[in-house]
Amino acid sequence: MLTDVATNSAFYTARRWLQECQDDHAKCPGKKAPTLPSRVIDVGSETKRGSVKLLVNSTPCKAHYTALSYCWGGSQQVTTTKSTLDDHVTSIPYDQLPKTIQDAVMATRNLGISYLWADALCIVQDCAVDKAQEINKMGQIYKNATLTIAAASAKTAHEGFLQPRPRIPSCEIPIYYDHQYDYDFATVQSSDADEPLYSRGWTLQERLLSPRMLLYGQKELTWQCQQNSSESLGTTFYQRSTGCKRLPVGIFVNKKLSRKERPSNTQTKQIWQSIIEDRLPALAGIAEQLHGIWGDYVAGFWKNCMLAHLA
Repeated sequence: MLTDVATNSAFYTARRWLQECQDDHAKCPGKKAPTLPSRVIDVGSETKRGSVKLLVNSTPCKAHYTALSYCWGGSQQVTTTKSTLDDHVTSIPYDQLPKTIQDAVMATRNLGISYLWADALCIVQDCAVDKAQEINKMGQIYKNATLTIAAASAKTAHEGFLQPRPRIPSCEIPIYYDHQYDYDFATVQSSDADEPLYSRGWTLQERLLSPRMLLYGQKELTWQCQQNSSESLGTTFYQRSTGCKRLPVGIFVNKKLSRKERPSNTQTKQIWQSIIEDRLPALAGIAEQLHGIWGDYVAGFWKNCMLAHLA
């Protein structure tokens, strides 16, 4: 298991997971670059550690970008405001950024991606109009991201997520074996639902809509995508329960799905019923994506099956 997630080996593993997903997973988006959000952080290169700035995408262009899912945990000292916007387009002091965003910049660079979206810097925080516009786009931002970086272990933006994890001590467990019978043994994996990040309501939208997620948990580095999951313990993908149901695959793949590939109405309704306990604004992006399947969305319910939802 990788206990130091900031090593070259750890980033190599993450890059390989991403490449394998883009090349081989039919259920996941390929290598086609998405349209950039209104603003992204230009992370520069590893050789220019302090070269970070805000890119304003005034004429929509396409490029790969990561999106950061994290807990603010209170106010942040460095945000984009009306008074700092022009300065941030020129330069954002790397060493003044909260540790979680610093780590996201480092991870994005090491993944070979040039741009990062983080709400504190990519939304003008003291402009109500800009805030409303960008919050309405957040569903698309996470859905279109090449990869979402989840700082799952950090309770605040100042903790970071690239610090070494404590090594889990090995132990010997004596087992009595009766040769008259055959026994099956298995390791039981804990869910990641208890990570600090998932106590924040808005991360539901971020997690469900992200086609790929690199999750920096308290114990390990985990990959999740529409097709498979993998952990830093191994080198290959395998199926794993994440404690969070995925949205229908069709919203991520730009092709017409066969009847066999499409989720049934029952499956889709079960997914929706499992997530509607969150607040409506945090569900807006999810509802927007499911609109193509069910049609009109009214205050947490779907018009064409309103009676079933109210039952």
